[in-house]
Amino acid sequence: MTDIPTQGFRSHARYVPAFHFLGAGILLLNFLWGGYRLTVERSMDRLVQVVLAIGLGIIFYYARTFALVVQDRVIRLEERIRLKALCPEAQHAGIDRLSPSQLIALRFASDGEIPQLAGRVMAENIRDRNQIKSMIQQWRDDGMRA
Repeated sequence: MTDIPTQGFRSHARYVPAFHFLGAGILLLNFLWGGYRLTVERSMDRLVQVVLAIGLGIIFYYARTFALVVQDRVIRLEERIRLKALCPEAQHAGIDRLSPSQLIALRFASDGEIPQLAGRVMAENIRDRNQIKSMIQQWRDDGMRA
């Protein structure tokens, strides 16, 4: 899973072509074809095909969404533990007040950079995930994300 190139602010998003493009494309094509066939020949069979295509699209969407929610929960836990290990004790109270979005963005900061960056995020209440990521100087790769 770590066969991805070195990550940075502009290259950290993960796309799995077979899932994001091929799978989604096939489901979209199935829905469009079913919709076309329903307009040409209105029948219960055609309607069921369109409804099934919609159901498959919903399953596809939630399969990805559920995996990302679990990943975000794990990241939140990992980053709280990491921050408490690396940050000075004076910052510990603020760690539990960081939002999941802030913690998810901070996960890319290197161990040497994280105490200062987390302190700045807490002090300035920076909430924008992309802004936090853009502040990272030493990027820490995350090759095990979903």
